[in-house]
Amino acid sequence: MSLAQKQSDLQPCSNRPFGCHITVVAPGKDVGPTKTSLLLWAIGFSVFWIGVRLDEEVLLIVAAIVGSAFILWGLVSAPMAIQLVIEISLIVALFSVCMTCVKRGLK
Repeated sequence: MSLAQKQSDLQPCSNRPFGCHITVVAPGKDVGPTKTSLLLWAIGFSVFWIGVRLDEEVLLIVAAIVGSAFILWGLVSAPMAIQLVIEISLIVALFSVCMTCVKRGLK
């Protein structure tokens, strides 16, 4: 890809004070997850896993919130097909946290 094509793919944001560039992706072009989104998902699901292993309910809920934030942050840069899979797994993880709190409350 030549430099002229790369520059034509970038469109400056004239209404922003510092300016920005938006990369235009051709329709139908499959863009895989970036390394950043994979790292954020790994951190998010790791925090979930650590939170489920804790005995304190408050820490479990905090770990669920923090893990969800990292996972959602990773979703920002992911393509739509991968977003759907990650969102479903996030809902399952949050449901399991809720059920864990209910089971601990019944004891």
